[in-house]
Amino acid sequence: MAPKGGRGGGGSSSGGSSGGSGGSSSSGSSGSSGVCEGAFVGPTGVTIINFVAYCLFFVLMLVLLISLCCVRKRHRSASTKQLIGIVYMLSLCSTLFAWALMIIFAIVRECGSGDYNSAMGLSITCSIFFNLGTFLLLFLAVWKVNSMLRQRLGHTGKFTLHKIISLVIVIVMAVLTAAYIAMNSYQTWSNYSPSSRTFRNDFDIHLYKYWQAYTGLWVVSVVFGLMLNLHMIHSLKSKVHSSLSDLTFWSCILTFFLVLYPIIDVIPLSAGLRGHFIPRDTQYALYYLSNFFQIFAWASMLFLAKSRSWEIAAGDGYYGGNANGVQQPMAQQYTYGNGPSQSTVGAGTAQGYNYQQQPEYLQHNGMPAAPTQGYVR
Repeated sequence: MAPKGGRGGGGSSSGGSSGGSGGSSSSGSSGSSGVCEGAFVGPTGVTIINFVAYCLFFVLMLVLLISLCCVRKRHRSASTKQLIGIVYMLSLCSTLFAWALMIIFAIVRECGSGDYNSAMGLSITCSIFFNLGTFLLLFLAVWKVNSMLRQRLGHTGKFTLHKIISLVIVIVMAVLTAAYIAMNSYQTWSNYSPSSRTFRNDFDIHLYKYWQAYTGLWVVSVVFGLMLNLHMIHSLKSKVHSSLSDLTFWSCILTFFLVLYPIIDVIPLSAGLRGHFIPRDTQYALYYLSNFFQIFAWASMLFLAKSRSWEIAAGDGYYGGNANGVQQPMAQQYTYGNGPSQSTVGAGTAQGYNYQQQPEYLQHNGMPAAPTQGYVR
């Protein structure tokens, strides 16, 4: 997906940018009792709904990781292992680690068991890992799937138009993601430092607008990647004389979730920039929806990876080498003299395929905090 924030989130905009300084001081007073008295109830801190979200999505990411191991064990085809290989594992593990840091950050902040530097460090680290995980998901969706389709069309090693376009998309989004991580890290640092309030507000506005533009480019990139993939799937249908329907279906489902969740993410931010207030309960609902849809995107990749259409398109002997994926009975063979009978089995090879959240306000993976009262938080 698109990148998101780095600090916790769920309520008001005041928790977004002022959460670094004002929030930490309040947590210090609550931590003085030694038992986190009053934790997760402050108006600008991490609420209990936020904390439940961090724990819930951490568990769901863990379930996805376990599911990945099961799929790789049961589906031993080259296509499955390459599509949900090291890049997919890094994407899951990076996001899982970021959610774990979010849980730690919430406890440290609300219980007052850390200082400004530790809170700032956790926030920036969360942003980096969330953005890394989601970019790798984009990489899989736009480049890896495209690469596997090109291989089945016999375009391996050739600089085709499909390859050039998908490569340009990945490089551009990588540069924009790196720039966003740097800007968001600076925003987090400024929230924890005694810099000019006016300057911080101006910088935040530019960061919000950059985030909106990034989300738009993210959506365009994903949709364009799907168009390239569908064009190659159509060419494969004629080649293998098979509908490849499950490959088409899961490619579309994956694209649907990759487009939907960043759009939901950016709604509160866009409303805040226009001076429109979104009720806190609505922000919570959007936050949960966005992250559920991101989970569904990773799950869709699993289903896409174990699709039989990859082996059908490759003519892989794993499914009998039949274009329709149905194993044919072995014909009886006769030998004359001492010559050995011979049989050949077609073999295919494959390659593979490719989101962050916010601070203080429902923001956990790198997205800046959305203002709810105009431009000032």
